[in-house]
Amino acid sequence: MKAQTQQNKAMSFNLAARVRRLPAPHNGHTALLPVLEAISNSFISIEELFKEKTEKKGRITVKMSGADKRFSCSVTDNGTGMTEENFDAFCMVDTLHGVGKGRKGVGRLLWLAAFKKTAIESTYEVDNTAEGKSITFSKRSFKFGLGESEPITDFIEEPLDRLFDETETKISFSGILPEYAEKIPLTKASKPAQKQLNRKAVEDIICSQFFPYLLNKEMGRLILEIDGQNTDLSEKVQNSIVRKEKVTTEVNGQPYTLLMMECLAENVPSSGKRNNLIYLAGNDRIVKQEDIDTVMGIKNAYHRTDGKRVKFRAILTSPILDRNVNQERTDFTGDAAKLQGKDIVEMFHEPLTTFLQVPLADLRKKQRDAIKDVVNMYPSVLEGSIDQMLKILAEQGYGYDDPNHVYGEFSRRRFIRDKNRSKELKKVIADMRCDGPVSDLSERISAIRAQESKADRNSLCEYVTRRKALLNLMEESLTYVTRHQTGRDADYAKEEILHSLLCPMRETSIGPKPAFFSHDLWVIDERLTFTQFLSSDVPQKDIVQGSNSKKRPDLIVFDQVMGFMDDPKTPNRIMIVEFKRPGREIYTSEDSPVQQIINYRRSLAGQKVKGPNGRPVEISENCIFDCFIIADRLGKLEEWTDGWFPNPKKGRWLAPGDSYKGSIELIEWDRLLDDAKMRNKPFFEKLGINNF
Repeated sequence: MKAQTQQNKAMSFNLAARVRRLPAPHNGHTALLPVLEAISNSFISIEELFKEKTEKKGRITVKMSGADKRFSCSVTDNGTGMTEENFDAFCMVDTLHGVGKGRKGVGRLLWLAAFKKTAIESTYEVDNTAEGKSITFSKRSFKFGLGESEPITDFIEEPLDRLFDETETKISFSGILPEYAEKIPLTKASKPAQKQLNRKAVEDIICSQFFPYLLNKEMGRLILEIDGQNTDLSEKVQNSIVRKEKVTTEVNGQPYTLLMMECLAENVPSSGKRNNLIYLAGNDRIVKQEDIDTVMGIKNAYHRTDGKRVKFRAILTSPILDRNVNQERTDFTGDAAKLQGKDIVEMFHEPLTTFLQVPLADLRKKQRDAIKDVVNMYPSVLEGSIDQMLKILAEQGYGYDDPNHVYGEFSRRRFIRDKNRSKELKKVIADMRCDGPVSDLSERISAIRAQESKADRNSLCEYVTRRKALLNLMEESLTYVTRHQTGRDADYAKEEILHSLLCPMRETSIGPKPAFFSHDLWVIDERLTFTQFLSSDVPQKDIVQGSNSKKRPDLIVFDQVMGFMDDPKTPNRIMIVEFKRPGREIYTSEDSPVQQIINYRRSLAGQKVKGPNGRPVEISENCIFDCFIIADRLGKLEEWTDGWFPNPKKGRWLAPGDSYKGSIELIEWDRLLDDAKMRNKPFFEKLGINNF
């Protein structure tokens, strides 16, 4: 029997595999992350060394040059440097060293992922005071990359005999890899060789990332040098601030602080098309940004009362954000990742409203105008009054200032009200069916009735408003004058214009492939308001089974009195309408609308049409045809209708009876419009929309 042995096993580590798991860059910001990590280390390093004197002594210099594959960069600071403790931490992957200061231990891995070589050279203080000696300096330098058997090569460590004025650490990056090189921000150029680093884009990325550091004078200075040209980014950010204010609140037991600022528009770092931003910071570094352009509605830079053109910036900080930054510093984890601009605006609604009162006053004016436009067109979305709707948008933090968004928001609110009212109505009915009295039943019914009455009035107002607008457009169309290529002047609107105004042309809702479309045939006859099965300017062969006729009746309505619904097998009433251009006097015998109506009746009676479900439907021999000719009684048409009976209302004539059941009536265009106005006049007057 074999004896058992027990021993401990060490786990191995594959650095190259760890680096390959890092996310690939997808924009200019992520392409510069390795450099940003080096800058972050420098800020921590100078603060660690100089403490309260950092403002006067701390300095970081970033140099960049070249484009594409020629890009190189260095970051130099006068902070603590590569001390023994820091070097030991450098050599340990995913170290916990500096975690309390926000270090993630991933910066060095990003250097490996982005560059073939990284050179580190550091002069640092060696404290020998415990041995009775004065402070001296040492120098440590090495190269860092994945190309060799070991990532750290050419290591040199040596004491320095002479005294130095200050410490210095320089990190130089070279040999950028293609996936990073192609994302580095460059200027546009006709030839690749002419491309250069996009200075503004690089400045904006660095300033946006380190806004809290640069804003604070106590954090030292950051100098950016691109192709030999220097910019003091600390000075740039600090000089851009016109006004700032800090507020704190607590949400779910967690403190949040918001530093609000107005910055000169021409100096503050931009972020694409977004103008007004809230930065979310973790460990004093900006992790992500949320725009409030759409949330607050301040979509552009704005002018202060003193005339300065500014943009809004804010920095949100919280211990919960510090604890939940991901390793690449590109986002938060856990609940912190769900925090959006709308949430922040709700958390700090009152102080934000006060701080932004100048641009918000302009926004409220635009919102009021937008609400008026929407309510005038869609009264059913009215909620209380214009002022109440404006207050709702303000309290909710919505920045909607265009009619589309306003309509969408209040339509949603209307839907919720209608849904809740329906639920309450069902509950009242259920309670009424239960045994025993219901104490508050009458009050509940009264409340529902009041809500229904208000909603019904708004919906009716919207419907009637649309009718009024259509009649106005029809009136304009009747007086519209155009010049034709034939040279005739003062010709009224073409027949097609008015036909299309009342009903889409070349459409049918019957047959095997019905089209469903809206119409306004109520102008002709109120019975047509809800008609569903009709044919408009469609060849008869597409309507009548077995027909080869290409004649196109202007309008045939099959369900004038619900023919297809009450008795789908035998429609007993059909309406036929023929339109002729207003003012028309010249007709040929083929153009006679009277003869056209007679022919259409003859071709339909006793025939089978293609029903709404594609199955044939037989039209009764005794079908009643209500026929209308909409035209001005001029020229030949006056001759053809001689002997017709004039209606008591001027502008309408009724044809004598013939072998067919039903009627043929001629209605002049002005009479048609006037009758439609008179039918709707009580609604217009009651709702106060008679003159618009």
